[in-house]
Amino acid sequence: MLMEKGSFSRGAFINGIGLVVVIYLVALLVQTVKRNNDLRGQISSLQASITELDNERQDLAYKINYYNTDDFREKEARAKLGLQMPGESVIILPPVNTSATAGTAAATAVRSQPNPTQWWNFLRGRS
Repeated sequence: MLMEKGSFSRGAFINGIGLVVVIYLVALLVQTVKRNNDLRGQISSLQASITELDNERQDLAYKINYYNTDDFREKEARAKLGLQMPGESVIILPPVNTSATAGTAAATAVRSQPNPTQWWNFLRGRS
């Protein structure tokens, strides 16, 4: 029943080494889990980017197909070159008159009056 001094310290030494190994393995496991979570975040970010780029690619393919149609060419020829189809008439509108905007300013001033005042002026013949 006597404990030898050497065997006790040898057991404590082995336990100490075992504890260090376990702590090291737990640290490795924590690092691996953290790295795995970081990689999952990167994967989902890249998948979102792929989806966005795929949608943009589809939109550009649609636009390319539209730009190659005769309808688009006709619309652009009309808008940018002023061309017309045979038998069509083109109406050219005069530029906007600045004195017309002065009239709308006066109408706005009348509208800013209270409603009963506007009615009173209307009934008395003063627009």
